[in-house]
Amino acid sequence: MSLNIFHIERFYIEEEFRNKGIGEKILDLLDDILNYTLNCEVGCYILLPNPITKNDKNELKIIKDENLNKKLKKKLVKFYRKCGYKKISKSDYMYLNTDYINVKRDFDVL
Repeated sequence: MSLNIFHIERFYIEEEFRNKGIGEKILDLLDDILNYTLNCEVGCYILLPNPITKNDKNELKIIKDENLNKKLKKKLVKFYRKCGYKKISKSDYMYLNTDYINVKRDFDVL
């Protein structure tokens, strides 16, 4: 069991690579990536599903249009739920408890 909590500040996939399973695969491999690069085991990931886009200078920016932001936020929440994230009550934040997933994977193997 790991007590490390990892906050995902931004997660952006270029438009031409979206809806191809790449985002899911990256999130699925995040434990392995962090363990390999930082020698760090994470017990929980926390994120705020905010839609972002690139501007003309190739900088990531939060989408200001309220209606578009709301629509895209719903899609992001659906995406993260599909990846196993759960909503934190009375908050817009979401979390993924990796300790639970790792224990579940161990039982699935049995």
